[in-house]
Amino acid sequence: MLRHPLRSDLRLLRVQSLCRRPSLSTPILPRYLSDWKSGPAQRYAFDKPNPYRKRAPRGQQKDGGSKVTLDVNSLGQPGQIVVVPGRGRRRLHRNRRDSSSNKDRSTISSMLDDLDEENSDPTAETIQKGIDASREPHQPGDTLAIGEFKALRSKLTSSFTYRQLSEYVSDQQGNDVDLKETNWAWGPSDEISEFPGPKAHQGKTRLAERIVRNCWQLVVPAERGQMDFHLKPEFMSLLLHAEHFSFHELASLHGCTIDVTRSAGRVTLFGKRNACESVREIIYDATARTREEDVGINPYALEDGINLVFTPDFLDWINTTYGVFVEHKAYRTPEKIFYLAENKMGADNARRALNLAITNSTLSSTHFSTYLPASEIASVYSYIPEENASWFDRQKSWFRWAMSSSQSAQAKNLDTPFFDKHQTRLSDELLKLLRDTAPLKSDPQVKPNLQDSVTAEVGRCLFMQKSSFEETTMSPAQLGRLSLPRTFTNDIPLISKFLDSLSTVSQKNESEPYRIRLTPTADAGTFPELEIELTTNSRNGTQNSDDALEIQSAKAIFATNSVDYLLPENGLDLRFTRTIFQDLLHESAHSSDLQIMLQSIKQSLRGSFLADGVSCGPFSPFCSISIPSGIQKVARSYHKATPSKLHESETSESNIIVEYMFPPLSEVRGTAVQTYEFGDRQLKYRHYESGPLLAARSNEVSITTQIPHADSTLESDQAQELLHHDFHSFYNTACDMAFKIHGSRYVD
Repeated sequence: MLRHPLRSDLRLLRVQSLCRRPSLSTPILPRYLSDWKSGPAQRYAFDKPNPYRKRAPRGQQKDGGSKVTLDVNSLGQPGQIVVVPGRGRRRLHRNRRDSSSNKDRSTISSMLDDLDEENSDPTAETIQKGIDASREPHQPGDTLAIGEFKALRSKLTSSFTYRQLSEYVSDQQGNDVDLKETNWAWGPSDEISEFPGPKAHQGKTRLAERIVRNCWQLVVPAERGQMDFHLKPEFMSLLLHAEHFSFHELASLHGCTIDVTRSAGRVTLFGKRNACESVREIIYDATARTREEDVGINPYALEDGINLVFTPDFLDWINTTYGVFVEHKAYRTPEKIFYLAENKMGADNARRALNLAITNSTLSSTHFSTYLPASEIASVYSYIPEENASWFDRQKSWFRWAMSSSQSAQAKNLDTPFFDKHQTRLSDELLKLLRDTAPLKSDPQVKPNLQDSVTAEVGRCLFMQKSSFEETTMSPAQLGRLSLPRTFTNDIPLISKFLDSLSTVSQKNESEPYRIRLTPTADAGTFPELEIELTTNSRNGTQNSDDALEIQSAKAIFATNSVDYLLPENGLDLRFTRTIFQDLLHESAHSSDLQIMLQSIKQSLRGSFLADGVSCGPFSPFCSISIPSGIQKVARSYHKATPSKLHESETSESNIIVEYMFPPLSEVRGTAVQTYEFGDRQLKYRHYESGPLLAARSNEVSITTQIPHADSTLESDQAQELLHHDFHSFYNTACDMAFKIHGSRYVD
């Protein structure tokens, strides 16, 4: 009995349809796996029919089918059906091998096997070994010709991908390979580093070049590129301002160009690599000559005025002018000074300039006076002192207060109606202002033999002009209420015409006298200035003999007080200065300590004042003087700072070695003093060139008179009257000197 005839028929039809072979004309599409990168055993490939392939007879084909006898007769025979399994997907048998291996290699399957091996991703270790192998036979640090460099770079570019080269460079950096030690980079103008073509190719080529240059450190001596390195601030400043060193000249001699960025401390060289390396080594050798010293300025010398003196602009000017580097911190005095070994003199001059800046900033305030009535009006004229003032004064704006008639350059004799009619006893008030200076504290154990003198000096009194100052005329009362800072300059034009009209005073000997003012350093403590007048003896002895120099006068100056006296009807003004001093030369006859002091002064001056003449060079900046302890006690009684602030201590020694400064004169001959007769008094004239901190040129024209010391004895009325009379005569002579000097420039 047939249980499922309908189902058996359908199954028979399905089997027959499955057993039907497709015609050869039906195209067979190639099939691929979605994952192309899978192994060759799992990949399907295109295999078209092969007409020459030998086929077995249909009956002999092993299709794996089985016959099933049915309970139905067909044509007198039991019915049968053949049940075959579903046909599987056709696979390419890659493992088939013929007897001949050459034929197997020529088939598409063998070619695909080879491609699989080539297209598989290599490991990082394999890539690194391949890149390293490209370097052979060269070793790191070898020198290459330009052709060898290009060939090696091209080999890397064509053999490896951008990603592989980039990973290699990253690995080298991760392994602490020094890629920046040379500080060398190729420039865009380098003939061996020009990269034509697309940007992608340029990037790959640059990676290859970086491997050759930095990772392998292969050198091309003839190439041109860029080298960067840094210098410390002190080294940069010293070399930029050195007198015998030039960055640009050094680079030019080696065929390089150079760019120096001071703010960043960076030096950039452009040129051939070997030349740039030579320049760098020379620069490093120059920095090895750097020396340093302590500036030696007492931090209590300025107290609250440090920032007003040691400004960044001033310290930069010091570094530029003297070729040094001053180490400075805010709100503190300079501590160290750096200099090149061959510039020791520049370092000493810079240290002297720093000390002189403190000395000039701590000068006592100066009064001013004039004969013009308080309500009388005079004009304000802007004045530029140029090089005739100190560096600090050159940074400010100034004006001079004067009548319009004094500005005329035509009349020889100026009209002075106000001066002719001013009070005859105005000199008494001037003397009172000058003598209104007593020691700030007195020591009963100190009883020196002090003397007073008053000097009248010709020059110009200038008032500081603020930015908001708009007045063009002003009275003396208004000028006084402003309390403007002032300065006094010695720029006297055409002074020689006036001096030619005077008679010179003959000297006792043939030698010309010299006057020198020695100033203690800021770290020395409270010691007086020393004013020395001497002559040279060219007839006796030699340079090293004791009589080569003869000291004519030696004064220890303990205090000064000045008053600027304005002459608005004249082109020049006067400055009256009272000086309290001790005559050391006179006192030395009774003191062995003073004799030791004078001997040390002569010893310090002997090197500059030669026996056969005066040296044409400048003074050495510093000298050491033996000062008696008694002089220090007198100086303290006139000093406003307490000894505790200056770290001064009492000493049992009779003499103290103190560091003093010579004036910053261009020549020793600038200390020469010429004496002329002017009325019944002696006029002193001295011309010298100084700077760069002080005025470049000065013409000192002055007269001096002695007055009784204010603290010596109680003056009687008769003594007071005699003093006022003598000073009034001195006052008239000084004013006459100022008017005549101004008027003499109009004499043809």
